[in-house]
Amino acid sequence: MNIQLSSISSYTSFLKENNSSSLFPFSKKTALIATAIFSGTALCFAYIYCTFKAKKLSPLKKAEPIGAPEIISDDWGTISLKVNGLVKNFKDVMILPSDDQQHAEEWDWKWDKNQPMRHRPGVRIKDVEHLILSQTPKPDVIILSQGRGHGGKRSNPGPGILEIEPDVEKYIHDHGVSEVYMLKTDVAIEKYNEMCRQGQKRIAALIHTTC
Repeated sequence: MNIQLSSISSYTSFLKENNSSSLFPFSKKTALIATAIFSGTALCFAYIYCTFKAKKLSPLKKAEPIGAPEIISDDWGTISLKVNGLVKNFKDVMILPSDDQQHAEEWDWKWDKNQPMRHRPGVRIKDVEHLILSQTPKPDVIILSQGRGHGGKRSNPGPGILEIEPDVEKYIHDHGVSEVYMLKTDVAIEKYNEMCRQGQKRIAALIHTTC
């Protein structure tokens, strides 16, 4: 007899219509209990299978990091960025990676009130540690600018005046950041914009806009 039973109620009707005592060598009550157990077990397995199948077909994707703020213009003593859709102006800027919103703020040389940063000895290990490496998420790339040099223009001959302590690069590498660029400011901005366009890595940058 080829009979498909889709639910407990349909099976109960089947038993009533076909005299269950003649079909099974046990009582109708026992048959109903067995049917309920079987149906419940089948539903559990069906739920587990469907849940597994759905997860297998539609795996959760890891959230992509949000893109870095775009530098839209810069000159001696000023730099403008598009941050979360708004144009913001800075004298010196600190850019940090983020997973939820773009982050750029004024680079505060005086965060250490007892020993504020100066052009010499310039960017120190403790500046990089406090401003960048202690933050989350950690960057894949760090760009440190060295100033524009003397001359009062966007690009001036000669090196930048802002120094970087000799051990800073090694310290950054030792703390898991493989790419470090220490460049004159105009070149540092070009490198930053290039990496922003690629959009594949988390970028942190300290940009100084004067000498």
